[in-house]
Amino acid sequence: MFLGVPAMVWRKPRVLRGVMGVALLLVTAILAACTVRYPSGSVVGDIPVGEPLVLVLKRPVTVPVGHSRVFIQGGRVVSRRRLDRYRPHCNLEIDGLAGENEVIPAGHFRVTRLQTLREEVVTRAAVILYAALDIAGMDDDAGQSTLIRGIHFWLESTSRSDIRRLTCHGAEDDPQRAELPTRAEIARALGDVAVLVRP
Repeated sequence: MFLGVPAMVWRKPRVLRGVMGVALLLVTAILAACTVRYPSGSVVGDIPVGEPLVLVLKRPVTVPVGHSRVFIQGGRVVSRRRLDRYRPHCNLEIDGLAGENEVIPAGHFRVTRLQTLREEVVTRAAVILYAALDIAGMDDDAGQSTLIRGIHFWLESTSRSDIRRLTCHGAEDDPQRAELPTRAEIARALGDVAVLVRP
């Protein structure tokens, strides 16, 4: 008893801190497991790691106000709504949200590292259908999600410090069929807007 309050009450914050600490540790471990570091000489998709690469932005592109990315598919800039997730595509990302339409001028950006990503896509319709079939006891594969795999090309520039990365995605597909984009697919997605080259 301390100040008229039972000792158990005073101990609860420590218990909660302990639980939160364990939860934070687990989340950190999971996030670390999702981030793969590739040693020089290995291959991400069909792109050798450690090979010097430069993104050449051939013409200016505009990041819309309130957004942090500009999407590129089939050699042209497209809005997120017009993006076809079932075809390879890329996006150029800046740090933070654009306060106004922000023009990224043509230029060269050095690739500092590669990182793969996996995005699971679950549509609202699939969730509703899965829930309905689950209630009816018929939940075979109705709620199966799709997957998009991609590659982050982290960028560095002497002229622009706010350019974060180029991310290129393969086509959205069933988890067992989704693949990383190839060099050829990335080149087709970027088209005349940009190109990845050896310096």
